[in-house]
Amino acid sequence: MQATPSAPSYSPGHHLLRNAGWFLAVPLFFLVLVTLTLAVTVTGYQARHADRIYTGVSVWGTDLSRMTPPEAEQALAAAFPYAQQQAVTLTDAATGQSWSLSLADLGMSLDAAATANVAYQIGRGPSAAEDVRAQFETWYYGRQVAPVIIIDEARLDPLIAQIAADVDRPPVDAILSFDGNQVGYTPAQAGRALDKAQLRTELLAALGDLRHAQLPLPVIALQPRVADAGESAQRIQNIIGSPMTFYLQEPLADDDLTRMEIPPEELKSWLHVEAVTQPDGTLTQNVTVDENGVRNWLMQISDRLYRAPVNARFYFDDNTQELVVVEPHVSGRQLDVDATVAEFMRQVYTPNRSLPFVVTPIVPAAHAGATAAELGITELVSESTTWFAGS
Repeated sequence: MQATPSAPSYSPGHHLLRNAGWFLAVPLFFLVLVTLTLAVTVTGYQARHADRIYTGVSVWGTDLSRMTPPEAEQALAAAFPYAQQQAVTLTDAATGQSWSLSLADLGMSLDAAATANVAYQIGRGPSAAEDVRAQFETWYYGRQVAPVIIIDEARLDPLIAQIAADVDRPPVDAILSFDGNQVGYTPAQAGRALDKAQLRTELLAALGDLRHAQLPLPVIALQPRVADAGESAQRIQNIIGSPMTFYLQEPLADDDLTRMEIPPEELKSWLHVEAVTQPDGTLTQNVTVDENGVRNWLMQISDRLYRAPVNARFYFDDNTQELVVVEPHVSGRQLDVDATVAEFMRQVYTPNRSLPFVVTPIVPAAHAGATAAELGITELVSESTTWFAGS
């Protein structure tokens, strides 16, 4: 019996699979090759930058590529010459005075070590993929790192205090002064003070910009409490500058009291100057004269001004049953103290230095116009003749 070998079976699918494997092997090979190449390149790049800043990192235009942190710190310190250069200019608009301040004056300095460390940490984060991307972008595009700036705000306060010592000027109140009967007047002067809080805020803002700044000095105007005493000075001068003269408008006789003066020294003793606080906090000078002073002075001379009245002299006419005036009456007078005080108080503050005594006339009961009936006379009571003159 003869066995006949069977013909080998043909499978098209197996042939296609073998061809596909061949075609896939080539890209996979290149993919693996590229991956290995990239891995070797990245590893080599990272190895070359071990303990060094990655290529492309710079601060303020200073290239820190492949520097160690200490080297970068030295390079940054050398590249930061601005500490003593003018950074801020302050100008006082009122006086034209100016102050030029450097960054060092303002307490600003570069922390070179911290800045170098920030530059070193680029491409060295917790994510390997992010690190590779950062390393590539830094190499390809470059990367600017913001410097770490230290601002010692405590240094600003003494600096601002020193400027304030040059700027501050306290307000001067208006002043009244006396030299005998002359009144002096010193006008008020407004003061000024540095707005320290505002200046501090503006200086810190200028430091944050890291560029030269021209700043007007913030100044607060200080108003004096006694702003104007000129009117008060004139009022006082009117009071004590010259005597106050009283006179009688209608003297009763040639030898009657004519004029009396209140000397400036006595007027000055009656003077009161009081500071009065206004709603806005300012003070004004309230100048007054003591009314009791002039009242007491008038009371002391009132007896010298008093005149008693003199009755009229009559004879009784039996035919007419009326009185016939032989000699007219003489009215008396007395000082009206209240009215004279009121007139004095109205006039003492003015340049007019003369005023009349205010007097009240005293008319006797037996005045020239009185009738017999008014005096209760109805007949001649007695009649006599004497040899004495004037009887």
